[in-house]
Amino acid sequence: MARKVEVQAPPEAEFELREMKATIVALRGSLEEVNHHGLTRVQEAVATRDAEVRELKTTIQALRDQMERMRFDADQRVQAAVAQSAEEIRQLKETVQALRDQLDKQRFEADTRVQQAAAFSADEVRQLKATVQSLRDQMDKQRFEADARVQAANSAAQDESRQLKRTVQGLREQLDTRVFDHREQMQAVDRDHKAEIRELQSMIAALRSKLEVSAAPIGKPTSSPRAN
Repeated sequence: MARKVEVQAPPEAEFELREMKATIVALRGSLEEVNHHGLTRVQEAVATRDAEVRELKTTIQALRDQMERMRFDADQRVQAAVAQSAEEIRQLKETVQALRDQLDKQRFEADTRVQQAAAFSADEVRQLKATVQSLRDQMDKQRFEADARVQAANSAAQDESRQLKRTVQGLREQLDTRVFDHREQMQAVDRDHKAEIRELQSMIAALRSKLEVSAAPIGKPTSSPRAN
């Protein structure tokens, strides 16, 4: 067999080789350290993320619970509001019904009062008509009696006038037969008789005026008496 021949490297090459090895070792240490730190940071990041995830899950669950409570509270408030509205509507319906009943009662009472007032007015009108008719009958009776009294007075006056005329005629006839010196006495007698006639006529006119006043309708002015 051929013998292996060992070749020795020059000292500069050995030194460079050792430096390279040292560099490799240093790089390996740095790499391991970097890997160790990177792994640590990754683990810390993962732990932080897991904590954040747990916190977010907790927050989400808390929000869900709060939402459920809010929804429950809202449902409770809605139900309470609906119940209150239903109660208010019921009370309003009862109030409306009570007002309708009261209005119907007042309308019935008003109609009753109107009917009573109408019946009372009709009865009062009948009484007034009866009173007016009675007054008319009484006025007609008074007018008839007044006319009868006037006619009687006229007849009496006419009779008296005729009697006076006959008396005057008799006196004139007597005066014609008497002497002239008695003429003044006869004229005086004639004047007395005429004055008496005028007085009688005045009395007749006064009686007529009184009869017209008593026979005139109520509220109408009476005419002034006229002398005959």
